[in-house]
Amino acid sequence: MDSDHIWKGPHEERDPWREWIRKNILGGPEGYVFEDFDLVPWLVSRRYWRISDPIGKFMLIEKKYGNSIMETAQIRTFGLIDHTLRKGDPKRKRYMGFYLFQYPDEDPWKCTQVTVNSKTITIDEFKRFLTFDLDIPPYEFSYYFNK
Repeated sequence: MDSDHIWKGPHEERDPWREWIRKNILGGPEGYVFEDFDLVPWLVSRRYWRISDPIGKFMLIEKKYGNSIMETAQIRTFGLIDHTLRKGDPKRKRYMGFYLFQYPDEDPWKCTQVTVNSKTITIDEFKRFLTFDLDIPPYEFSYYFNK
């Protein structure tokens, strides 16, 4: 029952569970899509910084090497999640948004700049972004979800 999903990355990075799903569960043409998030930064209360919010805030990040972009299944899956979270938190108190992170080299130590939602920033700015200290507008899934 192999689905139509094809692994596009290096063989050594194949996830055995994703392979199992691909071989045992129906695929995209039958309506089943399986995606994963790459990063979920979460800022919670820190005693020593006088942040007293025990719930915190978070964002969702999809990583892409080079100029790679999200394809339709990811756009629709992540867009649905983003749309639902935005409806539940329209003032961005907890959910800060979805972000597409593109990096020019697999080795982070060789990168001096990266791109977040089409905005090129330095590595120091990226560190600030990941610690919620640099605000970048969230990714817009306008095609499917802003109707």
